[in-house]
Amino acid sequence: MNTRSDYEGVELDWFAVDDGGFVALLSSAGFGPIPDVVFERFDGQRRIEEFLGGIIGTPASADLCRVQQLLSLAGVFAFDWKHWDGPYQRTAVPTQPRRLEDFCFSQDLREAFVVIPGSFSTSVELRPELYLPCAS
Repeated sequence: MNTRSDYEGVELDWFAVDDGGFVALLSSAGFGPIPDVVFERFDGQRRIEEFLGGIIGTPASADLCRVQQLLSLAGVFAFDWKHWDGPYQRTAVPTQPRRLEDFCFSQDLREAFVVIPGSFSTSVELRPELYLPCAS
């Protein structure tokens, strides 16, 4: 199983939903806290990345600013970790946010999302380590 130490200093994008079911990309910038559940669902998280990359027509591992802009057009919020001490700061707000059920994710992919308490539309900053174990 992958662990946080495998990604220390290495960008890792992960995906979450808020209390309203809205979807977000969170980019760790190599140093942001990553919930343990991301590593428990690592294969599903990578498949979410592939799925959304297919929707926007570019790999989600491409230029982060471009990916965030394209995902925003597809209805996905984006947050990026601020070096060095955070928090994750909202970098993209979709004009028409989409909920998890608005995408055609399979059941196993829906279950791979991390649930973050609160609302992406009203949160300009996120600190997942306040709500979820991020020690791995």
